[in-house]
Amino acid sequence: MIPPRDGTDFFQTRHISEHLKLLPANSLSFDELYAHYSDVGFLYQEKRKRLLPHLDLIRHNWNLGWAAGRDIMWTLIYREDRLNKMGTVTTWKTTGNSWQSQHLTSQKYAAGVLHLLLAAQDEGIYIGTDSAQNWYSPTNGFAMKIYGRMDRILGTDCADSCLLNYLQVDPFILKHTSGRYRIHRCTDKDHTMIRHLAEQCRGQVYCAAEDLYGCDVEMSELNQEYQKFGLSRKRYIWVALEKDSGNPKGMIIAYRGPFGFNFSFLENRCDLMVVPSISQDHRRHVCQLLLQNAAFAYFGEKTLLEYPIYHMVVLTDDLCAEVLTELGAVRTRQYYQGIWMNPGFEKWKNYMRRIFSIVLKRENKKTL
Repeated sequence: MIPPRDGTDFFQTRHISEHLKLLPANSLSFDELYAHYSDVGFLYQEKRKRLLPHLDLIRHNWNLGWAAGRDIMWTLIYREDRLNKMGTVTTWKTTGNSWQSQHLTSQKYAAGVLHLLLAAQDEGIYIGTDSAQNWYSPTNGFAMKIYGRMDRILGTDCADSCLLNYLQVDPFILKHTSGRYRIHRCTDKDHTMIRHLAEQCRGQVYCAAEDLYGCDVEMSELNQEYQKFGLSRKRYIWVALEKDSGNPKGMIIAYRGPFGFNFSFLENRCDLMVVPSISQDHRRHVCQLLLQNAAFAYFGEKTLLEYPIYHMVVLTDDLCAEVLTELGAVRTRQYYQGIWMNPGFEKWKNYMRRIFSIVLKRENKKTL
């Protein structure tokens, strides 16, 4: 358990000004938060339709996550009484020591958003988080303004923004394929191969944030933390190897977690990556082999982790997305995965203060 800090912390009300305050973390019920998401337009009709059949399970998982507090999941809330505005951001532990921030709502009130983001970053510094990450759409101008220049602000050794395609893959479209590749399911002893392949395809910042520099491939230690609170968090990795040379040419990382922790189901995503040097025909074989095996993590293994939908959520680059759509997968949107590392946390806070300063001055003039 992470101990509370001395004095006022984010589980207590903090007054920022006469009218603006940060409420105690996790002080909204799930139904209150869900209603807020609907009121501010975060839950558009299509997303509500996807979530509705599974809402009881999602509510159950969020309540268990919130009960764990700063060990697993927390939601920060601001309220501005004079303007009757409220905003929230939720953060949860995605790998060994990386936290994912998500579902930021603002009601176009910059002061509240700034204090939410600063409070979340302060908490990350306090608990010793190695890295933070979030996912945002390239069509979201607000998120692009805040996070789109992250790697330029903090440096590419400390931050990364990678544009990926979000696809829904029905496992029944995947036909058996054979040829020059074979599949290897990874264990802890394969961590060096995993690291090298992930660095080649996604870079060092990604490897650090996804805890691929360690030896706990299946995230057994993190799963033990989750299990203390009635939850589970696991990871499966398969690598496609050339039969003749044994060289790795592709990898799929299948994450399993409490269903609905993220409303786009990113807690249960597959990261699919293939080396850029092979042909599209070979890429097709590699992708099919990897996805055929990854389906086991969602539909084959009997675990306490419920997975009530009938497709896999796959995040991948344009070349692999082209192959998957040809096979019948549905490409629904694109996301940036934004990552920033602990050495850049203070610099990131200062950057947020600067970019919000102009908006804050404008808001203050309106309320005079």
